[in-house]
Amino acid sequence: MTSFMRSKKGMSTRTSTDELSIPGITEAESPTALRNEIQEELTAVSLSSPTALHTKRFSGRLYVTLHRAVNLAAGDRDPYVKLELRPVPGLAKEAKKTFRVVERVSKVKHNTLDPVWEEKFMYPIKTAGGCYLHCEVYDKDRAVSDDFLGVVEIPLEAVKNASEVALAPYHLKAPANYKGSIPISGFIELTLRYEPFVEVPYVKAMIMDVSSCRHKPQEVTKLSVRLGSSFTYNTNVNSTSVQCARHGYANWNEWLSVDVDVPNLEREVVAVDVLKHHTSALTRKKTSTVIAQVILPLSTITMAQHTHPAEEFPPSLTQYYPLTTLKGDPIGQIYLSLGYMGPDPHEAEERKMRASEAKRMEDKAAATRSRALVLDEVAAQSEQEAAREAAAAEAARRKQSMEVAAA
Repeated sequence: MTSFMRSKKGMSTRTSTDELSIPGITEAESPTALRNEIQEELTAVSLSSPTALHTKRFSGRLYVTLHRAVNLAAGDRDPYVKLELRPVPGLAKEAKKTFRVVERVSKVKHNTLDPVWEEKFMYPIKTAGGCYLHCEVYDKDRAVSDDFLGVVEIPLEAVKNASEVALAPYHLKAPANYKGSIPISGFIELTLRYEPFVEVPYVKAMIMDVSSCRHKPQEVTKLSVRLGSSFTYNTNVNSTSVQCARHGYANWNEWLSVDVDVPNLEREVVAVDVLKHHTSALTRKKTSTVIAQVILPLSTITMAQHTHPAEEFPPSLTQYYPLTTLKGDPIGQIYLSLGYMGPDPHEAEERKMRASEAKRMEDKAAATRSRALVLDEVAAQSEQEAAREAAAAEAARRKQSMEVAAA
């Protein structure tokens, strides 16, 4: 995608006086001019590359259940496990640039060499053949560094090609350069399951810019945007890059996506957070804080997509969204585009309603036919009764005629 910061010759823009009065903001870099350029570029991308978002998507997820460890080496008896998704050695340089090492840490189990965790973890995966699960077991030690108790490495290709999902023991091993004094023993029990992302619906977003997102008029900060949902909230894979914001304005033009829980459509929400990044002057430790957010019901997004099924980004979802602090106070706005990829829940609901209406009409027609049969039966009985009465009357008339003749 070409840069959104360049100036286009001959492009007509309307730049407000307020924007140009901001120190350091030129007409070509004003929010209005940038936004016009972004919209033009977004339209070009949408028309020329309808699957552009899919190149940014992860291809699957790994579900890990850490059950227990058995017969660990003696230590302080406070074991825990670090689980990391790592790229395989020899992975292409370009692939490594987009790969993110995802680490999870289990709880510490005290006073045991046979700990039971029963903890579950989820890892986003870009390529099942290009990474592996690296599990290290440690013994927690508050006085000195934690003791190493063994490692397990499981290629994701093996998980993907497994014929069934089952609990399995994985024996702990020592790495080639291990020089510790504690002997390695025991095993951990894991259940691993790979799920292709094609089965998971998701919301896609084009994060363009934020404006007036500041606490002080002349504030210069570092901001990023995070996309999440109540179904999954993983900041490692759903965040933009960090950009310098002058006077509350920052520009990204980056794709994000997040899984959503369509079966719980009425309760599911999509959250867009703006994070402020800090670096401590004393410790140089980096931290981030959510300073603004907007919460959107998933049903609103899916309904807009249902109304415009051919649009990658429905027009009603490309707009300014007002931002608020976590306390609910207004703090600027964010300009972004949203779209939904997955089975249309409203189409399914419409099919259900149509099926229900068809069944209702069928039941009504069946009831009408039933009533018609009853009426036909009643009419037939009435005709038979009338015929019997007529026959009886005729017999009585003949009998009377015979009696008169005999007299």
